Amino acid sequence: NSGVDLGLGAGIELYEGLEIVLQGSYDRFTLNGDNVGIIDEELTVESTVDGGDFDVLNGSIGLRYTLRNQSDAHPYVSGGVGIYRTVFARTRSDQGDEIFPRIATTNRGFHVTIGSTFRIDDTYAFFFEPRLVIVNTEDSELSTSTSTRYVTARFGVDLRL
Repeated sequence: NSGVDLGLGAGIELYEGLEIVLQGSYDRFTLNGDNVGIIDEELTVESTVDGGDFDVLNGSIGLRYTLRNQSDAHPYVSGGVGIYRTVFARTRSDQGDEIFPRIATTNRGFHVTIGSTFRIDDTYAFFFEPRLVIVNTEDSELSTSTSTRYVTARFGVDLRL
């Protein structure tokens, strides 16, 4: 599924290249009829589905190590733990039948990333990072047999004050 990832973070350098980072982000993925059809065998091929978006709001704390070098590209690795608010929106078919109710839960989770910043000057840089997120939704209202996992590809601006 495709989606949107919005985030904001702040880091404090503890040692050369090592930062403690506080982050907050919002991830949203849309649910389409093909995906619901995999889950709900009673849904016909002609049916359309409304709703069912998957939203995650989180706050985390972690560490990031950035390799300092002479070039403008600085690779880094990062990881953190936090609290994740996960919401599956109500899903309805075109006949008005409720396929899935709205479900919301708050659980612990963590993320790991590997990325790179591309320096423009001493203040500004662009960054790119694929991020793996794992949220412990087992034994929650979501009734999943495993943790909820997803990957985002983040692009953004890094501002150094």
